[in-house]
Amino acid sequence: MTSWISEIYYFFVEDGLLCKYYELTSVKRRNLRQCQVVVPLSLWKQFLQEYHDSRLSGHIATGRTFLRLQDKYYWPTMLRDVKEYCTSCASCALGRRVHNVKAYLSPLDLATRPFKVLG
Repeated sequence: MTSWISEIYYFFVEDGLLCKYYELTSVKRRNLRQCQVVVPLSLWKQFLQEYHDSRLSGHIATGRTFLRLQDKYYWPTMLRDVKEYCTSCASCALGRRVHNVKAYLSPLDLATRPFKVLG
C-alpha cells in the first residue's frame, strides 16, 4: 500500500475547504487532533512569504516558521519548502552568523624612514 493511500482517511471537506486531521506530537498537547487546511500549489509561496517575511513574523528561523504553518495548514512538501525558502532569504543571510572563521594574521610592515608607509 502506498503512503498516500494510507493517509487518505485523514482528509475531509469542511465548508468547501479540503482539510486534514493532524495528530499533535507535542508533550504539552498530547492526544489532541487538529484540523489543517490543505493549501493549493499556487498559494504555497504566498503563505511562505506571509509567515516568514511579513513585519509581524520577523524573519523567524526555519523551525519556527514550519511550526507556525503546520499549526493551521498542510501541503505535502511543507518542511522542504520552508527550509529552501528560509535558507534563500537575503535578509536572513545578512543576519546569519558565520561560525569558526579563522583569519591568518600577517605581520605589519615596519617603516624604515618617516612616512614610508603612507607614501
